[in-house]
Amino acid sequence: MVVMRERSGVTFPFVIKSEVASVSQISQRVAISSTIHADKAASCDVLYQRYLTKCINHQESYLDSEACTN
Repeated sequence: MVVMRERSGVTFPFVIKSEVASVSQISQRVAISSTIHADKAASCDVLYQRYLTKCINHQESYLDSEACTN
């Protein structure tokens, strides 16, 4: 499951086979000027190419000075 949430706004959850596959859904709904906070995964590499992206490796942390996914 992938969840997109606007800060103080709408939440859009959707089920997809993999996080990498979610990039097309994200691209359709998220403005190019947005900042994306995400779990560290292969999809982060694709998101970095399109958006200001802040990823967190949950094996190391759930919050740092740059990003938060909670």
